Amino acid sequence: MSDIAFATVAGRDDLAGCGNNRRRRVGRAPAEAARRCRLAVVAAMSLLAASPAGAQETGTVRGTVTLVENGGLVDGAVILILGTGAFALTEDGAFEITNVPVGTYEVTAQRNRLAAASRTVSVTPGGTAVADFALSLSPVREEVTVTAAAVGAAATLQSFNAVTTVDSLRIAREAPATIGEALEHEPGIANRSFGPGASRPVIRGFGGDRVLIIEDGIRTGDLSATSDHHGMTIDPSSAERIEVVRGPATLLYGSSVVGGLVNIITPHAAYRNLLTPPESYGESLTDGTRAQLGTDFGSANRQTATYANLQHSQGDLLFWASGGRRQTGDYHTPEGPVFNSASELSSARTGVGYFGDRAFASGSFTFEDSRFGLPFEHLFHAGHGHGEDDHHGHEEEEGLEEEIAIDLASRRRVGRWDVGLRNLDNQFIQGVRAAFTAIDVADDHVDTIGGVDNVDTRFNNRTWVTRALVYQRQLEHVTGRFGAELQFRDFLATGAEALAPRTDQTTFAAFGYEELSFGRYRVQLGGRVERNDYMTAARPGGGDHDDGHGHDDGHDDDHDDGRDDDHDDHDDDHDDDHDDEEDHHLEPPDPRDRQFLGASASVGLHADIGENSAFVASLMQAHRVPALQELYNFGPTSGTSRSAAPTSSRRPPWGSTSASGTSPTASAAS
Repeated sequence: MSDIAFATVAGRDDLAGCGNNRRRRVGRAPAEAARRCRLAVVAAMSLLAASPAGAQETGTVRGTVTLVENGGLVDGAVILILGTGAFALTEDGAFEITNVPVGTYEVTAQRNRLAAASRTVSVTPGGTAVADFALSLSPVREEVTVTAAAVGAAATLQSFNAVTTVDSLRIAREAPATIGEALEHEPGIANRSFGPGASRPVIRGFGGDRVLIIEDGIRTGDLSATSDHHGMTIDPSSAERIEVVRGPATLLYGSSVVGGLVNIITPHAAYRNLLTPPESYGESLTDGTRAQLGTDFGSANRQTATYANLQHSQGDLLFWASGGRRQTGDYHTPEGPVFNSASELSSARTGVGYFGDRAFASGSFTFEDSRFGLPFEHLFHAGHGHGEDDHHGHEEEEGLEEEIAIDLASRRRVGRWDVGLRNLDNQFIQGVRAAFTAIDVADDHVDTIGGVDNVDTRFNNRTWVTRALVYQRQLEHVTGRFGAELQFRDFLATGAEALAPRTDQTTFAAFGYEELSFGRYRVQLGGRVERNDYMTAARPGGGDHDDGHGHDDGHDDDHDDGRDDDHDDHDDDHDDDHDDEEDHHLEPPDPRDRQFLGASASVGLHADIGENSAFVASLMQAHRVPALQELYNFGPTSGTSRSAAPTSSRRPPWGSTSASGTSPTASAAS
């Protein structure tokens, strides 16, 4: 399994002069008594961490890394002992990793713009295993994943999961405007789009809630899964790389991820998780200041984009700041411009990280603002819901449509704090980490008529996530990680397209992912137990219901009063027509609280059948909890296409129909 060489965009250190930059730290995967996690679910974790430290036999792995073309020493290469979380950075081409538990491991050496290499070593008690590497210049190399690994990082060939990686070099070369565009050319991945800005990946035909988007291992908290109107506000230029994972490792992040998950890894992920360092970890720890500046242009939509990143490392501290702006105009086609297809996105990030011998921590803030047009959406609104008025006045509508533009303005704010321990002296646990994240998202459905903006519908989505992970030490044949996640969500929609009532969702999950190694055969076991509680308020607009045609519920009685017998036939005909209209009108059901408890599990087999080939089989059963919009949405919207066509005789030109969400009787599906 191979892919394009990992490389970074302009401004980062190149291979030339690789012996000049000194790397100071060596990461290890030894152990210490783990303290109790803040979440109640991690009680079992605390018991393990509190167990007395036991003497464990260890050894040392050392070696050198040279360049094939000229035999020179390669400085700054990342050495990973897969399955343990242990890593080192070469200084003057040499490395040494101490306190490695006894056993047989695969060791990999990686360096930007060089082909990766791997060696198998056996560590004996008190002994020293030697692993020398010779790396060559190559645009193709073996990929390593941190999202789907049991512990630390793993080569994709050794993974039980299907992993696709898009690195920063490809992102810089292709200059995609959205995450969906960055992935749409990968096998099995498409780009769902309601316009250039409203974009989201579709994996193996699955979209919406069945594809999970995470950023450095934590949910993004946006509303892109709820409707095609809503998009992702993360600029792909801010990503170090993007990993797409399909398979049993998705249970670490959610039970409803039947399509797969997308992990957007930022350049500062190293200080959020020192137990699974990315390739750029060595550069992150280089004392001094690093800067990156990128820009791209597009002619079809007059795209202009600029992204800058600055970070300064001094001793155990790292400070970073980054930001960018991307703007496009209406797309131009041979038939003319696509009306209201322009978009704009601004983003900024700042944070600080600390790396000690035993503890590491970081805190960061993210600010994202975007606004993008929804092409043809004005046609749906112009023709929808007029009833009998649709039989006349089309000429007036045609003139009005050219003056209406419907946009989605989105704002996303994120505060994140990560803490962790490593080098633990516990015989079972090598490290623990926890992340606390607060996300505030507001999407406004904006109608612009005659140059004046009017917020038609506002969506507020606030999410608080606490996630804890325990990384196990490799013991004989077993390694893995387990943890828990607690999430609170507050959703509120107000306005004309508020299809769901205000809803509070609480999610609690416990999960584990284990690998058992027996020589050339490995077995994977995974599981997740998840409980979801939905608590709703009353639907807005209670009381007497207007049927949308200008008639209230008492219309028939008022209409019959004062009429003589000469009009009885007319009244009967009118009542029949009115009854027919009422037959097609659906009353929204009263929302009720719902609770779901489900378990998911996976099992897999990995067998090495050659140096560059393997047989992998896995079986997973997932309990998918219905999403909020599936439970409570009621009413038509052009943002999805799951049910009846619009009441208007005029259909949107893109061919999809409007949709109503399912009623509250929807149930979980396995």
